[in-house]
Amino acid sequence: MFVRNRTEHKATLTRGHVSDTLSVATVVVVSTYRIDERGALHVDSNRKAAPTDAPTTEHYALWHEVSVTASGMVYGPARPPFVVAVSLRVGDVLRRVAVFGDRRWERAFGGDLVPSDPAPFDALPLAFDRAYGGKFDMPPGPDPLTGFPHPGGTMAFAKNPEGRGFYLDAASAEDGLLPNIELPEKLVQKWDDRPEPAGFAPCPELVALRMTDDFLLRMTGLRPESPPPEWTPATFAPHMPVVAMRAIHHAPGRLIFPTVPAGTRIELTGLGRKPLRFDVPGPPAKVVTASSNAPNAPTGSPLRSELRSIHIDADERHVLFAHGYTMTYRRDFAPEWLLVLPSPTPS
Repeated sequence: MFVRNRTEHKATLTRGHVSDTLSVATVVVVSTYRIDERGALHVDSNRKAAPTDAPTTEHYALWHEVSVTASGMVYGPARPPFVVAVSLRVGDVLRRVAVFGDRRWERAFGGDLVPSDPAPFDALPLAFDRAYGGKFDMPPGPDPLTGFPHPGGTMAFAKNPEGRGFYLDAASAEDGLLPNIELPEKLVQKWDDRPEPAGFAPCPELVALRMTDDFLLRMTGLRPESPPPEWTPATFAPHMPVVAMRAIHHAPGRLIFPTVPAGTRIELTGLGRKPLRFDVPGPPAKVVTASSNAPNAPTGSPLRSELRSIHIDADERHVLFAHGYTMTYRRDFAPEWLLVLPSPTPS
């Protein structure tokens, strides 16, 4: 099976096996656009990849739902309070984070730890290493939460081990940093609060962050506070394929959508120098099968396309879309060619 790409977008073929006789093939097409100030999209296939881009999905023959992510710098205000509201709207769904200048835990009158005022800042990256999380070294002895003996060692916050704000006790928290990025509705109030790490950046390594409470409730019918006896392997067994498909995403769980149809308005404010807005375009290509006798002549109907991911580079005003074009076929009757042909796109 070969691919002939007649578009200006990147196209990659990946294959897998469904059974002994049935296989699956997917052509992943990545299209890149520059967003102008009016919200129009212009193809920019020469853009160089950035370290903060979303990871490729081209190694996965199967995919489910849509990851939406954004990266860039948050620019600080000229005067106090040194906090910026960042919002990402996808259709009717609004997601928000608050970005603070550096804060530390200070002793207040009476002895309690309180956050200091945010420090001035020029620019901060919207990255999960500045969201809640982190790790600390715990000495051997009683566990501070359970009271049971503990051998000691490095203790990491499972949802974001490289973040900041996770401390063993009040003594180690004093003068320690708070997270720069938080959910406005779940701001840290006490040193031992354990909020959900906040952000819009790609985070492929943070699998636990994708297993949100609403997702687990939808899959199992159980709430997180359900008694432990109800959480058994049998609870998850019927849903493992869906759970596994969600795990390979790169967006935080709050930014994984069942679908994002063409025409959906996306708006991003507080990230980058200026607000961004655009409408999601339709698929950038159509993919059809062909034979070796006439490799440029389609022999079947176009493969069904599915949007896999949207990533916004707010600093450079670019947006990247990944679409998958999937087909199943008998292993002894595979198509010889897959043609990737242009379809109407923003210009």
